[in-house]
Amino acid sequence: MSIEKLYIHLMRAYRSMWFPPAAYAAGTILILSLAPIVEPIVPFALETLIEPNAVEKILGILASSMLAVAIFSLGTMVSALQASASSATPRVRVLLTEDRTAQTAISTFIGAFIFSVLGIVGLSTGYYSDAGRFIIFTISLAVIAIVIATLISWINRLSKMGGVGEAVDLVERAATKAFTLAARDPYYGGKALTHVPESATGICLETFGYIQHINGSQLGEMAEKLGFNLLLVARPGSYAAPNRPVVLVESPVEDSDAAKIRNAFVVGDARTFEEDPRFGLLVLSEIASRALSPSVNDPGTAIDVVSTLVRVLANWQQRVKEQEPQIRFDKLYVADLQVEDLLGDAFRWISRDGAGLLEVSVKVQKALATLCAVDPEKFGPAAKNMSREALGRSKLAMSAESDLLCLTEEQQKVGLD
Repeated sequence: MSIEKLYIHLMRAYRSMWFPPAAYAAGTILILSLAPIVEPIVPFALETLIEPNAVEKILGILASSMLAVAIFSLGTMVSALQASASSATPRVRVLLTEDRTAQTAISTFIGAFIFSVLGIVGLSTGYYSDAGRFIIFTISLAVIAIVIATLISWINRLSKMGGVGEAVDLVERAATKAFTLAARDPYYGGKALTHVPESATGICLETFGYIQHINGSQLGEMAEKLGFNLLLVARPGSYAAPNRPVVLVESPVEDSDAAKIRNAFVVGDARTFEEDPRFGLLVLSEIASRALSPSVNDPGTAIDVVSTLVRVLANWQQRVKEQEPQIRFDKLYVADLQVEDLLGDAFRWISRDGAGLLEVSVKVQKALATLCAVDPEKFGPAAKNMSREALGRSKLAMSAESDLLCLTEEQQKVGLD
């Protein structure tokens, strides 16, 4: 496993739900184990300041209360995950589990519980002297202060957890982050792929799944080593299979070199938000589609999602204009994000499920007009095609002539007819 792949796996573990509680538990054990080392520096007057049973009583209260609070917090987290999955989309659950406020709260409660239990065990077995008892008492006061602050933050977090609005905000931040990364280095240090030679042969991955990460530097170095162009035709989010080329080469390569090229890809069972901006658009569109389902019937949420999609795409285009891609590898060519695909991911399914609703259809037309105004050259052709497609769906779904007339006038008004 390469260093970059190891780093990716470590970062995913760091963001996972189990890591902060495990880190807090390890820190608690370390602090309690090192407490006797500090005992010699505690003044004798402080050793007798605390009653013999006072520390045990405090730790006992902490242990019983923190266990209940930790169980309650975990139950609340599970309920929030279920609520988000049912009201928004199951794809947002991974973002909720990575929420740092929730992770910190649960970790604090579990850490305080472990500290209390191990502290009681240490005091009961005589592991700590009177000086150590004072140290545990001091740490207990700090733990109580931390728990109080965490409880206040956790209560504020609970008021927002599990709602559709929060799910939209989480996905928007994840999508914006992925688009920012794509704008910063869109071609992995190479050049934009504009033409594919007919003689190029493909290199396929030997596994099934979604591409989650591409080591562009490794591919660029391989291109320089081989002495001919490597054409990267897949991006994070593309589906990989033994019959789907991810890299095209202009000359045959040895098996060992092909293996090194394949090693530049990280493939998983599901798409991820980190480097896959199209996935963020699809998840936002999925939230809107669920809101438009007959069982939910919430066009307001779909309209909010459309506004969010416009904001994400407009911010991406602004960052693209601000960035100047650095070319580090002259023989690496990378396929760019296609605007047609982005607008399709964002608006096609919303226009399908909201075709019969005038308010949703008008919002989609206005959104496309906004993107066209942001960058007519880049968004214009694709936005106009999507506008005509959405209008065609509405003509099939709307039964009221007045609604169709209003929508057609709106399309003409925004200049997308």
